[in-house]
Amino acid sequence: MTDSIDRIDPRERAELFESAKQFAAPLEITPRVLAHDRRNAALHEAGHCIEAWHRGIHCEAMIKPEPNRGDWDKTWTGRTRFLKPIYQWQIGDADRLHIALAGEIAVFRGGSDYDPDFTRENLLDEMTWDEAALMSHADWHLTGYEPGQVDRRFMRAVERVYDRFDRDMPTLYRVARDLIVRARP
Repeated sequence: MTDSIDRIDPRERAELFESAKQFAAPLEITPRVLAHDRRNAALHEAGHCIEAWHRGIHCEAMIKPEPNRGDWDKTWTGRTRFLKPIYQWQIGDADRLHIALAGEIAVFRGGSDYDPDFTRENLLDEMTWDEAALMSHADWHLTGYEPGQVDRRFMRAVERVYDRFDRDMPTLYRVARDLIVRARP
């Protein structure tokens, strides 16, 4: 047995998390939880779009409440789709990597979970990217990487996207706000 969760294989860690869920009560869905999830979904999709637009790729995003969720799932989800070029495979590897990372980095930079003790250096630590649950399966697929199998190219992309959002937080918030407004009934 290991004495640190960091030494456990990421897949085994995910299995441990899944098994631990059965012993913990699900989060009560309050207006605050709904607002938190809606904001993070909007920031995530806004991040994808801003990075795509920066790279000259047309896309659109939307967020919506998730009524068919499990006890541990998010109450809001989102989706970004490319308009031109239509297919993901028509977008270069570097562009796909940056766009995929932008969603999670946007939430880190602007989300309500922001932890001032979790610094830029923490985000640039390869160990941070060992967790499969850090990004959605679709985002990991778009990066072309497997969780925990990152390299210098991946980490340089993390740094570039982080720095872009660091320079232009007002745009991130403006696009996220627009997604929230458009999601209203």
